[in-house]
Amino acid sequence: MADESLPEMPPINKIYIVNVYLLTVLLPFTAMSIESFGSKDKLSVAVLAKWFLFFAVGIRFLLGGIRQVVRAKMKTGEIFYIERKSCCPIVKELGFANLSFGAVAVVSLYVPSWRIVSAFSSSFYYGAAVLNGFFGKPASANEIFIRVSNGCIFVILLILLLEMA
Repeated sequence: MADESLPEMPPINKIYIVNVYLLTVLLPFTAMSIESFGSKDKLSVAVLAKWFLFFAVGIRFLLGGIRQVVRAKMKTGEIFYIERKSCCPIVKELGFANLSFGAVAVVSLYVPSWRIVSAFSSSFYYGAAVLNGFFGKPASANEIFIRVSNGCIFVILLILLLEMA
């Protein structure tokens, strides 16, 4: 009879949690505050969309995509708990998708008409991730954190979409 015990739960990834907090909360709100401070236009949806998309979607996806493309084997183990080299091409493909989402969001900082496209496509991605999370039991505290943060980002993106449309 094969051993059916689950692998030991990985410890909470504090660096990941800090990165998500910085990119989703601290940096966007700092940039929004700085921009709004000297402007007669106080905090607006346009300013929120600009900086939230840049940091929480653009930079976060770009950094994640780079890590997935460059270190696919390590990410396969960290994200999916799979230790097979044969899965690396799938992780790289996901990395290319993340790079694409991130690039659109970063460019939207300079091309405001791209913001609604970035918000739509990113909300679709985050919404699908949230729905997918309902169908499986979280494997670790890290995965629970990812699901909650993805859900929060999804809600913010939906609100931005409704306000921008």
